[in-house]
Amino acid sequence: MDSSRQPAAAQASPGCVPPAVDSRSGGPAPAANQRWAGARRLGLRGILFVWMPLLILGLGSLMASHWAALPRPSLEEPHLAETLAVLGAQSDLPEPPIHAYHVLDGACRCSQRIAKHLMDSKRPAGAAETVLLLGANESLQEDLERSGFDVCAMDREEAAAALGFTSVPLLLVTGRLANGAPTLRYSGGYTARQQALTIQDTVILTGLIHGSTPDSLPVFGCGTTATLQAALDPLGIKY
Repeated sequence: MDSSRQPAAAQASPGCVPPAVDSRSGGPAPAANQRWAGARRLGLRGILFVWMPLLILGLGSLMASHWAALPRPSLEEPHLAETLAVLGAQSDLPEPPIHAYHVLDGACRCSQRIAKHLMDSKRPAGAAETVLLLGANESLQEDLERSGFDVCAMDREEAAAALGFTSVPLLLVTGRLANGAPTLRYSGGYTARQQALTIQDTVILTGLIHGSTPDSLPVFGCGTTATLQAALDPLGIKY
């Protein structure tokens, strides 16, 4: 036997495809692993297909109350001006040409923003101002009172039943007719757009003091009744 002859090196047969190699064992990858990888990719696609619409629906539910204009009382709302006048008469402030009622909710961040603005801004002369604070927020009430505001704390559902308040922050302004009867002169919001930097209450009040009739701004913020909250947030994410 010729010892110089070496065995021929193994070669792949022409036209043959080498089998897939399992990176962990170095051997051929089992067909079951390949099937599992395909099923996993399909499962991830299915999760994304279901998850994305739910995410969009959830974000839409969270944004609805902040981007949609909310209900506000009509200027022709029967007896609202009279009821507000009774609340205003409980104040120790002198009778002004107009009386502004800031309807806020202690749990609403949009209301808290308006409350901070009220406390930080120079208030117009010639207008009495009362904060109707829905829900319990003793800290906010104390801060407003220290800033000189008359605050009337109210239950949300009672305010809705008696006064028709279903959304905040809401600005209501009453005046007096020639015969002395109270009348509602403004019912609306504080900003022209959602999260607008300019809060326009002082402009509105100054105009009313001088006899103008400003257009009512939309109300952007929070619903205060269970019915409106369910309509704005059917998934129950925010409320």
